[in-house]
Amino acid sequence: MNTPYYEKAIEKIKENPLFRSFSGDDEHSEVLYRNCSLKKYKSGHTVAEEGEASTSLYILVSGKADIIKRTPSGDTYNAGTADDKDNFFFGESSLIRPGIYDFSVRASSDSEYLVLPGSKFRLFSENNPAVCLPAVFKIAELLSDKVKKVQNDMMTLYDALVHEIKS
Repeated sequence: MNTPYYEKAIEKIKENPLFRSFSGDDEHSEVLYRNCSLKKYKSGHTVAEEGEASTSLYILVSGKADIIKRTPSGDTYNAGTADDKDNFFFGESSLIRPGIYDFSVRASSDSEYLVLPGSKFRLFSENNPAVCLPAVFKIAELLSDKVKKVQNDMMTLYDALVHEIKS
């Protein structure tokens, strides 16, 4: 099973911030890998759509991606780009429970993703709680950071609105 792709996929799991605690743990990395599927996307195809259900973690193994956001009026803009050197992943909150994507991801080159369904991670966590605890803490940390950013953005908008009304 030690193909070049297998080696690269295992390395991507170990490098992922959620699973860094697996770095010296080949057995659990292997089990996690076996719970993943490989999805390939041609350049220009949508990997995830803002507003749709999020049920899996996606880890970019090869290729490039554009992160697309939609404004309240329906316009879209490129909120960033990532490639396989960036340890790009998304959908981490779906490892805890299903949710909704708050951005879209589009392949900007032919791309491959490891896809870990949240249901499989939750089952793996039930059987390996001590191994998965650092991943759950990392997910909580990332979600907390997102909440703080949203709060700061809301205050910036509020301040701008108040300033505009006063002037």
